[in-house]
Amino acid sequence: MSVQQSPSSLRIMAARCADLSWAEVRFGAFYISVFLYAAFGSPTPDNPGLAELTIGILLVFATGVDGLRRVFPAWMKSSEKAEEGYWPKPARALLFYGLSLPLAIGVFSGASLISIFRDVLPFLFLLLPLFLSQLSAPHARRLLFAFCVLGFVFALRSLLHLGADVFTSYTGGDALFYLANSPALLTLAILSMALIAQRFPSLSVKNWIVVPALVLVMAVPLMAMGVTLQRASLGLFALAALYALGKMILHRPLQGAVLTAVLALIIVMLWPYMAMTIFALSEKNQSVGSNMRVQELAAVWQAVSAHPLHILFGLGWGAHFQSPAVGMLSVSFTHSLLSATLLKCGLAGLVLLIIYCAEIMRVIIWAFIQAPQMRLFVLALAFPFAVDVVLYAAYKSYDFGLLLLLITLLPRLVDLSRANRGAALR
Repeated sequence: MSVQQSPSSLRIMAARCADLSWAEVRFGAFYISVFLYAAFGSPTPDNPGLAELTIGILLVFATGVDGLRRVFPAWMKSSEKAEEGYWPKPARALLFYGLSLPLAIGVFSGASLISIFRDVLPFLFLLLPLFLSQLSAPHARRLLFAFCVLGFVFALRSLLHLGADVFTSYTGGDALFYLANSPALLTLAILSMALIAQRFPSLSVKNWIVVPALVLVMAVPLMAMGVTLQRASLGLFALAALYALGKMILHRPLQGAVLTAVLALIIVMLWPYMAMTIFALSEKNQSVGSNMRVQELAAVWQAVSAHPLHILFGLGWGAHFQSPAVGMLSVSFTHSLLSATLLKCGLAGLVLLIIYCAEIMRVIIWAFIQAPQMRLFVLALAFPFAVDVVLYAAYKSYDFGLLLLLITLLPRLVDLSRANRGAALR
């Protein structure tokens, strides 16, 4: 016997389908923006062009009214408020502060509109999780895939840039040198290594195909980071590899012993190349040390300490200072998110940023404790986050915002992994 549905229930179902379709279209635009960024973008373009404009339009479309509504708690539904974690509150406080006093100070101090824009846009990337926190667990997995594709394409573009003048003349010249600084490369390398450890040394036909492919995927970002001598990223990858090997030896001694033997054989075969990289890293460490990060922080403090109000509220968006890290040239950036925030937003903005980052770290620590099977994956997000906050200027890029978004989506990925009995990352 068929049961007829009332017209009202049909209208409700149609409305739900329409909402679902609209959400899929919006998030589809978001993923397209990531792939466009991977293929044609650069972390800090000197002359933004059609690619950057298209990515910006797609991001605005993906954010939509729903994303803007999440900025204002009064506009949110009670169910949405119940799902929120702790991090959105400091994120909102940082957003409201950053778009008020530092913006006003920058405008009234005479900073160029281009310099202000180049500061405000990365600031909005920093708060990307606030605008796209409605992503569901399946969408979070798709974003993880897109982020890994971004890391692989950036690594390829970086290697091709360093080795082929014809390619660089087509894709944008020296701007590609900074692609290897992207946090997506370290995430991809660690995640690939985690998947290799997970599948090794199964004798299934599928794994005999998948594992070599994963080794190749892991090698590409590692080569890009090695050629550009990314000391922190390579060191943290080595730390993650030691953790994975130690965990395997502890829980699967036979597989751990086999993997150790295979790694030893690989090291012997590749030792000439590895020795050159280690020697180059050692030389860089001796010649540049900490890359003037301490001196850079001292120069920032000297710039803001000229006036008590500058200490409290900063020099505003678009401000420049003489940086010892680049030969005392007048620049508008620093190599640390913390020192950059102190320069532009003062101690008030720095405190808000530290609270926001602490809440991001809370999510990381929670996931690391609650999901032992996902700990390498958590490290694949945590290590690039730590590096870009303290050491690299990649905090100014779209991909850093994507990294923060993935971190805030960790609870949903953990729930999905539990529901699928740990198969979510396989």
